[in-house]
Amino acid sequence: MMYLSLTIVPLMVGIVTPLVFGLLRKSNLKKEVKMNKQDFIMCYSLTWAWVSLFTSIGLILILVLLNIFDEVRLGVNILVIPFIVLFLFGVYAFIREKIVVKEDTITVTPIFGKTRSYTFFEIKKLQEVTWSNGTTSYKVCKDKKLFSVSNSVPGYNLFMERIREMNIKIESALDQTQNKKSKNKNRL
Repeated sequence: MMYLSLTIVPLMVGIVTPLVFGLLRKSNLKKEVKMNKQDFIMCYSLTWAWVSLFTSIGLILILVLLNIFDEVRLGVNILVIPFIVLFLFGVYAFIREKIVVKEDTITVTPIFGKTRSYTFFEIKKLQEVTWSNGTTSYKVCKDKKLFSVSNSVPGYNLFMERIREMNIKIESALDQTQNKKSKNKNRL
């Protein structure tokens, strides 16, 4: 029983995550078709918030049941509690974070901090970041990073289309690594 309790959390995460990614990509494409190119909102689907909430509740129930019906060691509780906190933080993050585009104004509400507004004319470049799960995000930069945009959010394609229309430079991950290598060679 002890080994079963140690494998429940990774199994739940491993099963739930791919299913949610597949569902979100399909629903994002459907939502984007209905959006207006000039005025749209980019925010995570509430599916993420619901999955995080139900996963947290499931982990809490599993933890309580294991503590009632099995002699669970303190280590199991210490391993599971950070996942519960992480999923609950995910609920907050998915509800709070959004990007609103109205004509040439971009209003960004980050997870932490104040809401800020930018224009497309302020953006100098985008830096590509590729994640191991296949997600691509872009750091939107002026002189420093202003905000990030991910391809897992509805409205991403519309945003990138507007960026291309404005002829804003897009640095791929490969370009960035080559630039770093050339800078390091120049230092030597």
